[in-house]
Amino acid sequence: MTVPRNLRTIQIRLLCTAVLISFALTLTACEDTEAEAGSGRVSGAALPGGQAGAILEKFLEASRLQQDRLHDSSMEVEIEGRFPKLKREASLRGVRKVGSQGEITYDSISTDGDSMIRKEVIAKYITAETEASASLARGNGKLQPIGINPDNYKFRYRGVFPFAGRQAYVFQVTPRQKRLGLFRGEVWIDTETYQTLRETGTLVKNPSIYLRKVQFDRTYEMLDGVAIPAQVSTKIDTRLGLLAELDVRLRNFSNPLTAQSGFCPLGW
Repeated sequence: MTVPRNLRTIQIRLLCTAVLISFALTLTACEDTEAEAGSGRVSGAALPGGQAGAILEKFLEASRLQQDRLHDSSMEVEIEGRFPKLKREASLRGVRKVGSQGEITYDSISTDGDSMIRKEVIAKYITAETEASASLARGNGKLQPIGINPDNYKFRYRGVFPFAGRQAYVFQVTPRQKRLGLFRGEVWIDTETYQTLRETGTLVKNPSIYLRKVQFDRTYEMLDGVAIPAQVSTKIDTRLGLLAELDVRLRNFSNPLTAQSGFCPLGW
């Protein structure tokens, strides 16, 4: 089916909305982790007694500590957006900074590629992330809490699996409600530190009737005892046959602690 040029433009702008919703997980995953786990809120018979619930409790606590370590930091970032079928793509290289309260700012170094992708996808993603993080930092954010905790999700323990040279407890997560920002998928938890190594899944509610599916895969690197987000890949399928992709890669993490120690891990 041939899609009129003006309709394609509308699609690209609508796809941007879905990208922003999926990345809201990055902003709020650790902002509302005060919920208590409890063994009765985790299913799966692979672990005895309340051991799965104990793992989840340690995960929630580790998430709070992890969030604190990521404040007052900076990293190099590369963002690539593309519409493969239309052969349109663009990229941005820059520096992403996180303030003491979690507020995010960007300094652009260079951009390349299709102007529509740069303006309607990459630039709007950056604007939405900076504005949302500033709102959260002020304590008056309007984003509905979507943290990965038992208030928002049902957890089912699947087992221990290898990941990037480490071992991870893998939990299947199912949202308790069908609302924006929540996803159905998996959370991979490091068996030593109980921090997140991977989050992957599909959003359970699309932000636009023109979208069929929004999938994401976010991976972390364990460096200096902290799980640092390293890459986020998002794929968005529309009802009119267009596929959008957005990849964010991060490296050269630095904060006052790493600067003093001379250690400079890769990541967020």
